[in-house]
Amino acid sequence: MKLAALAVSLCLAFGGCSDTAQRVTPRETPEDRPSACEGTGPVGTATPRPDRGDATPPIALLDGSCGEIQGALGTYCWSHGGKGICSDAISPVPPTHRLVVLGSEELRLSWRTKSDPDDVVVALIDERSEERREIEAEKTNPTSLLLDAEPGRYVLEVGTWIGEGDAAYTFGIRVVDG
Repeated sequence: MKLAALAVSLCLAFGGCSDTAQRVTPRETPEDRPSACEGTGPVGTATPRPDRGDATPPIALLDGSCGEIQGALGTYCWSHGGKGICSDAISPVPPTHRLVVLGSEELRLSWRTKSDPDDVVVALIDERSEERREIEAEKTNPTSLLLDAEPGRYVLEVGTWIGEGDAAYTFGIRVVDG
């Protein structure tokens, strides 16, 4: 497991750009949203990925009480049906949009695939101090994450291995008191 974590750290440190824009989808009704979510709404739409056949990683989504955000795809190697592709990028991918979350909120991380991941490594990076700490995540799709973070702006880095390959994603997060 330590070797896998090191591999993801290296992958995230030396890779990670996006060919997918992030988007935030708010909760549909006001009663579904905590008061801390006021003023949050749709702030962008997804940009379609270039057509590379089926050899692209699944979309990653992070869901909280204020809405859902699509992860920015970074470095990956993926194969499907005899086709394979690897893509390198800078890391972490700068977030273009942020999901507003409550400090101790449990979030739901999922991938648009039916497969459970073989491994998942998650790290939360404070944008002010650049302090990085790992967050536990089960190897399930979906999986739950407990941030337990002070108010501020963060980047959530996710490295995952699923049967067809590996991929790195980033999510922009703004933690508020709730």
